[in-house]
Amino acid sequence: MISRIQIFFLFLLSISNLYAQQTLDLSGNWQVKIEEENPKTVSVPGLAGNPSKMEKMVYSRKVVLPEGNWNLATLILNGARFDPTIFINGQRIAEQEGGMAPLQFIISHPDLKPGKTVNLEIHLKALSEIKVSNASRIPEADRWRSNVSSCLWDKVEMLFSTSARISLIQPRYIPENDTIQFLVHLDGLLNVSKSQFQLELQYGKNRIILIPIIASQNNIQIKIKRPASLPLWTPDSPDRMNFTFLVKKKNQILDQQNLIWAPKDFRVKDKKFLLNNRHFQARAVTVVWHRWVRDAEGQQLAWDTTWFKNNIILRSKSLGANTLRFHLGTPPEVFLELCDRYGMAVQLEWLFFHGMKANQQSLENQWRSWLDLAMKHPSVILIHPWNETEGKELETAWFALNKILPDYPPLVLAERNVLHLHKYWWSMFENLGLYYDGYQQFPKAVMADEFGGNYLDGKNKPGGYKTLKESFLRFLGPNATEQDRAEIHLLSNTRIAEYWRRLEVAGFSPFCALGSWEDGNHWFLDSLKTGKPKPVWEGLRAAFSPQTISLEIWDRNFMPTQEFSCPLHFFNDAPDPLKMKALLCLFDSTGKRIWADTVRQKVGAFGHETFPVEFMMPDRVGRFTLKAILVNGKDKVPESVWSIRILNPTRFGKDLIKVSTLEGDKELIQFKEEYFPEPSQNEKKNKEVLICKSSTYQSLSIQKKDSIENRIRKGMNVVFTDAGPQWLGAGYEDESLENAFQAQPVVKVPKQVNQIFTLGVKINFTQTAEPESHIHPNSENSSLWKGLQHDYGWLWNGYRGGLITPSANMDISGLGGTALKALWQKRGADTSQIKNGLVAYELQGFYAFSNKRNDSETRKKLKEKVAFLVADAPALQASVNPNAPILESDLKIQIASAGKAEGTEILVLSVCGKNLVRTPVVQIGFGLGKGKMMVSQLLMEGRLAPSFQDQNVYAVRKDPVAIQMLINMVESIAKH
Repeated sequence: MISRIQIFFLFLLSISNLYAQQTLDLSGNWQVKIEEENPKTVSVPGLAGNPSKMEKMVYSRKVVLPEGNWNLATLILNGARFDPTIFINGQRIAEQEGGMAPLQFIISHPDLKPGKTVNLEIHLKALSEIKVSNASRIPEADRWRSNVSSCLWDKVEMLFSTSARISLIQPRYIPENDTIQFLVHLDGLLNVSKSQFQLELQYGKNRIILIPIIASQNNIQIKIKRPASLPLWTPDSPDRMNFTFLVKKKNQILDQQNLIWAPKDFRVKDKKFLLNNRHFQARAVTVVWHRWVRDAEGQQLAWDTTWFKNNIILRSKSLGANTLRFHLGTPPEVFLELCDRYGMAVQLEWLFFHGMKANQQSLENQWRSWLDLAMKHPSVILIHPWNETEGKELETAWFALNKILPDYPPLVLAERNVLHLHKYWWSMFENLGLYYDGYQQFPKAVMADEFGGNYLDGKNKPGGYKTLKESFLRFLGPNATEQDRAEIHLLSNTRIAEYWRRLEVAGFSPFCALGSWEDGNHWFLDSLKTGKPKPVWEGLRAAFSPQTISLEIWDRNFMPTQEFSCPLHFFNDAPDPLKMKALLCLFDSTGKRIWADTVRQKVGAFGHETFPVEFMMPDRVGRFTLKAILVNGKDKVPESVWSIRILNPTRFGKDLIKVSTLEGDKELIQFKEEYFPEPSQNEKKNKEVLICKSSTYQSLSIQKKDSIENRIRKGMNVVFTDAGPQWLGAGYEDESLENAFQAQPVVKVPKQVNQIFTLGVKINFTQTAEPESHIHPNSENSSLWKGLQHDYGWLWNGYRGGLITPSANMDISGLGGTALKALWQKRGADTSQIKNGLVAYELQGFYAFSNKRNDSETRKKLKEKVAFLVADAPALQASVNPNAPILESDLKIQIASAGKAEGTEILVLSVCGKNLVRTPVVQIGFGLGKGKMMVSQLLMEGRLAPSFQDQNVYAVRKDPVAIQMLINMVESIAKH
């Protein structure tokens, strides 16, 4: 005999089974027909076609409808691009625009009845068919590197209810009175205009019944006091509560919806982030999910939540990261659920990139659905409606936002509340900048969410991004090894991340942990499936850890036994004061520790303190590693790491050289006295070399210049140092800091300076947007690198970012034919074709060559190349104008017309810049019996003698590599 208790439990079981069927998960196998291909079986959610092809698709499957007393069916497409149309048993019943945000369809068909089986078809348009006005349209700038295929990329569900349904639950937290408010939207009330309904809320042990609700009501507000058992959501405390909403009529359940949620309060105050009224610095990892789907390995893993949880979320948290940036599009909702559950705040972004073409109505419709999704997830803190987009198009976007935002709780919105900095220093687009001093100088809170950008695949080879080749050439030279690429990938992410943290910006995120081969690659080695991390992960521990340290040092070059001091930063991102201890160590190239010292510092709650540390360099030359290690009793601790080089400048040549200087060049005089003392009268002098600052020479009277010219004719050599204007780039000037924060500083009209040197040589210096911090030897002559290894021209002491050349190009004229030919060869010309007629086409520093004049095809290809680079890279828009006139030079005529110019030869001794087309050090010969002239743009002033240096972290100061290079200049010009 069945007891009452057993009957009660059987009743509960029947009810649970009944309502378990109210939501039908349609994940799994579907048939898909792509264009004219034969149907095939695919998994939903997932990718059905080639992610690089725009194709329309038809998904279909048999659906067994649940038993029960329902009469309303709702189809939920959480991700269905593009513009889905719904068919039931071959009959078209609904369609909607969009697909990059969830779509709901109330579907009606005679065969939609409990227990029946129907054929469900979802027709998707190809991206090429999508209207420009559609907010789900993938922008052109992203199509070559992102998934452009149509697909059901998120779950498909059917919901069943009786007479009424809950179409939306919007939660919000009101911190002023610690209450929770739910806005519940009801629709589908069928033929019950005179009936009354009950809306019931269950949570924990609580039950709230609201009566009556008449059929004309659509939106019902429920306010409750935050339960004591429910803490505010944080990454450290990601607890949530299950809220169950039931619509009833006379105790019959018509619809039921669950929401697993927790309240939080996120806002901006004094240019900082506050989470639940506590300081919150967003330390983020970036994932570009929709680009990752295009990656061959990413396609296999993009829906693997276990892989993502272990290799992105938990790995990031183990390093101290607290935020995940989903760039250029929402991921499948299950990934937001993972962030809710495991405690990762989210920066959520729409797909707009380098433009916004959608109309206002499309924006309102799709952004509402997008924001409704965001409100369900407590992890979402930052809303980013577009990326790297500005101008008149955004007027429409703001009209749409201003229309819909009043219906939502206060949101922290990109561009309105937060400034997003994309400074690709030390990577694809920009030189190493570092010209900001603190978060206070910005007009808004700063989220520095793109930097790094040296994209490498699983074998540390460059990915498919168009500017990678020229960027790796710029920073690593033509003979870069896998180790070199891995090192700059590590440094450009970790050292810049530490820089942003030292500036106390509201948040930062290097770019990017997951992307496509065409853009971003990923931070894993070998097979992506194995999840083997690149060193960048562990390297970011120093920037990500709540309690950490950072060594503020950018100098790389030191003398033996040199004393040095720099700031050591301590951070305590916790609500209680902390006594912190750091171990400062120096290791040699074998890993042996040379010396160590301990530094202790008390740091207040959410505090940041600096401590000046002093140390002495080893007494021997070589490579060493300086580390600041946080001592906190854990196995893995934050380490701020920097490689340094100990060098003792040396004269390698045995010839006696008489070096002379000009009056007023005090630093050069001091350099000469130390390294080139005056030979005695009895010693035979091999050559005479005059070294002088270019500016000093330009200030001489005509008579004194003529005297130097006459001495050159008689065999004296001249080295001009610090040639031309010493522009350091607009970013280093205070007035330029308000320029585009997602691009290089703008140089609207480049300044030009023309200078006459000697023997007819003229140089036109044209301002560029950037200086250079990396120089390399010319492949044909490495005489300036004698005693120096290949990377000793990377980052010199002082200046911001170790600058080595000013932001000016040298264009040399007054040369003979042979010298001109060598110059054009360096620009990429096949000089063997000059005699047959070779025409050079130049557009904003980019060159193309043809064997005929006014070659429209060559002009077109050059313009397309430059236009593509600028359209794709906002950082180039400041310095490159693809609409500028293309300059045409007939090299045969130009070289023939050089005539009797005395400059007979030119030797490029150093190269730098993108594609290594800049030539900052050149040597010009004037024929047999005459001296030579070397012109160097290298920033040597203040680096040649100790009395001319400043101890400020970013000030220029003595640099043994600069000294060695000037020694080599003197010896090289005297020898050749």
